[in-house]
Amino acid sequence: DALFIIDAPSAADERLKEVGRTPQGRLLAALVADAAEMLGIEIPSYQVVPMVFCRPWNPSTGMDRQPDRAEILACVPNVLAQVQTCNPAQIFFCGQDVATYWKREYPEGKTLSPLWLLEKQGGIQSPNFTQTARTIAEGFKDVGERNTGIDRAPGFAGDIKRGGLGGRGLGT
Repeated sequence: DALFIIDAPSAADERLKEVGRTPQGRLLAALVADAAEMLGIEIPSYQVVPMVFCRPWNPSTGMDRQPDRAEILACVPNVLAQVQTCNPAQIFFCGQDVATYWKREYPEGKTLSPLWLLEKQGGIQSPNFTQTARTIAEGFKDVGERNTGIDRAPGFAGDIKRGGLGGRGLGT
């Protein structure tokens, strides 16, 4: 029913080999559960896909870092394949960075607070937790009304061939 495009994998994701077992994965599950409860529905099925599939890290410190333009562009076909396979009725962008890269492609997608920020602010105690769950609930409501796959904006494949997605850092 829904697809969440999240930031790049972290060291914890890499270590556990599954995003749902990390603190941010559990936080996303709590957000989805709260959103479903707000609507009085069962938790809908959803998929999670990172905007890049490999963990970007700084080799000198071993710390996580933001993916660069080349890493994001290299993963575009992977993300598109996941979206096509899932055929979601709603897409959520977990954070403005993700939305910057993907909103043009999926204009009906909803932008959420980044999971890392919610976690840093105290998880379910975060001042943004309830608002983020409300945004997810709005998206789930749209899923019930639309109940078909979300369409891509026209012209995207040509943009990749020209070397850009638009948005910050990806435009030509």
